[in-house]
Amino acid sequence: MFVPQVFAAIAASLGGPGLASRLGWKRAYLAGSRLTWRSMALLIAGRFVQSDQGVAYPILLAATAFLGLGFGLTVPALNTFTSEFHPGAVDRSVLVLNALLGLGTALAPVFVAIFVGLGAWVGLPVLAAPFQRRSGCSRSSRCCTAARP
Repeated sequence: MFVPQVFAAIAASLGGPGLASRLGWKRAYLAGSRLTWRSMALLIAGRFVQSDQGVAYPILLAATAFLGLGFGLTVPALNTFTSEFHPGAVDRSVLVLNALLGLGTALAPVFVAIFVGLGAWVGLPVLAAPFQRRSGCSRSSRCCTAARP
């Protein structure tokens, strides 16, 4: 089930710098953010067809693939932004960013267990999607102006 996520994350991580060299890191980050949001939307949509496994499983695979693509594009961009925003403390800022990413990864199963225990697993992507949508840069914002590599 997580094979598409892993392969998509690796592919996006490998292809992200090339995309960023053509479009810039901000657009690469925004593309990754939109892919992650689409993953949440697919998970929510899967809720309505979960009784039909022939439909639900491909939606779940697509959702995990989109999540992997989004992760693979956003994390390298975030590392670039972190080093650009804190040029005097690059090592420390990247370390803190990666520690926070690790914390989120470690806490994810706890949140899943809570929502599944409540019998409302779909609540997790419903809550995560708006945060993902609002996090980061908008097209008109002045943040994320890291130079192209």
